[in-house]
Parts: sequence; C-alpha cells; structure tokens
Amino acid sequence: MKRRFSKDIIDDIWMGAIDNPSELGDRGHLGDYYDEFVTPEKDKFLATLSDEQREMFEKYEEKMNFWQDSLCSENFRYGFKLGAQIVDAIFE
Repeated sequence: MKRRFSKDIIDDIWMGAIDNPSELGDRGHLGDYYDEFVTPEKDKFLATLSDEQREMFEKYEEKMNFWQDSLCSENFRYGFKLGAQIVDAIFE
C-alpha cells in the first residue's frame, strides 16, 4: 500500500526514523568510511607528489570543499523551502 509522500515524511519524523544530523558529526554518515578508506589512500597519493604539486592539490581541494559547502547550503535551503510547502499544503 503506497501512502502519500507528505504522510510518509511526517510519519518518519514522528517515529524518529530520520537521522539527527547533529549526531552524525562534521562529515555526516560517511565519516567512518572516510577515515578508514579515503585518508590512507590520500596520504599515499600526497607522498608521490612534489611540493609544488602538493600545494596545487591543496588549493584545488580547498576550492572544491568551498564549492561543496556552498552546494550543501543551497540544497538545505531548497529542502527547507520544499518542507515548508509540504506542511503548508497539508494544513491548507
């Protein structure tokens, strides 16, 4: 039986089925994966670079992190607006 989209979300929130972002830490649910798999590989990669290449990579990584943070903010604003529209439609 398929329920309405807005009812699914409200039921999930009511039952506590949606993760609390504050409990996930800075990197969210991928933090453990990042520490276990990505960090060692990144360290191996950085060890193969010259100083100039490492500096360029760090600048690139800084710019990408800024872009990703901006994108996350935009997605949050869009999601919040969508949530407000859903709530407004329910109580209309």
